[in-house]
Amino acid sequence: MSITDQVKQNLRKEINSGLYPGGSLLPTRHELMAKYKVSRGSIDKVIKQLVSEGVLESHQGSGTYVKSPDDQQHVYIILNNDVECLEANKFNAILSMMLTEINDLNYSIHCSSNIEEYFSEIILNPSSRVIWSRPSIRARYYIKKLKESQIAQVLINRSDPHFNYFSTDSYGAIDTVVTKIKNLNSDPRLAILVPPLSEEEPFLAVREIYYQESLHHHGLQLYLHQRTKSKSIKDVLAVLSSVFKGTNLDYLFVPDHDMLPYVLTYMAEKGHSERVKIITFDGELDSFYKGSMTIRQDWKSMFAQAIQWASSKELTDKQVLVMPEIILY
Repeated sequence: MSITDQVKQNLRKEINSGLYPGGSLLPTRHELMAKYKVSRGSIDKVIKQLVSEGVLESHQGSGTYVKSPDDQQHVYIILNNDVECLEANKFNAILSMMLTEINDLNYSIHCSSNIEEYFSEIILNPSSRVIWSRPSIRARYYIKKLKESQIAQVLINRSDPHFNYFSTDSYGAIDTVVTKIKNLNSDPRLAILVPPLSEEEPFLAVREIYYQESLHHHGLQLYLHQRTKSKSIKDVLAVLSSVFKGTNLDYLFVPDHDMLPYVLTYMAEKGHSERVKIITFDGELDSFYKGSMTIRQDWKSMFAQAIQWASSKELTDKQVLVMPEIILY
């Protein structure tokens, strides 16, 4: 970390701790130079950056002030995406409908990839409420910092005992599916196809673990466990050939719905569709896949409960598991 970044970090900590409260005049540049033992150029750079981030405001002739926090309650909805706001498009209709039902709610929707741009704004407003949609590992740093600053926040589809959340009951759903399978077949031949482990999609690893735990609980055996090198069609198809080679499967669990179209296409072309049943999350299947099952997460309910929580006057601790719909084809 550079000297400039260290000074900036220390100054922000002092502002957040209340040493320099909102509206107060910041010490002069000479005082800051002496305090942090840095050059005038470094102090100028730090102040310029904090002004651009909305932490400070400069008034010509009178000095630099700590920006007063906005006391108006503001709800920040942060969607997990590190490239583009694809999730914003996916949930746009759901969010728009729910948000219009809440009168006078001051809110904004952001991508997690841009959180640095408005993090200071959230920190400086103690009335902020933050809704995280399936936050990634990368977002955990900011979640922790917001908690340290006592900013109210809730996680959607991430169950963490240290935070508020409205999350899918993945284990309950998977166990329900496994129970249905065992009731139909006491000794089914089961397989799972999963992508590489990813910090950005830890929920896929959770589904994988829950599936194996449930099989063990019900005394069922996992006949085949295959992991692809990537989610590319080339790598998925390469593994599929070994999945079906010499193994007479009854069920194939594909927890990542992004890989599902490749799997369905391969099965249809190779004649496996009528024999092997699919288990998936949020996958789109049709009646052709008779006996297959989709675990459809109730995003609408999770978002609605989170928005209702964030818009209430008195916030209470919430840790809620939402059971998804099990669709049997």
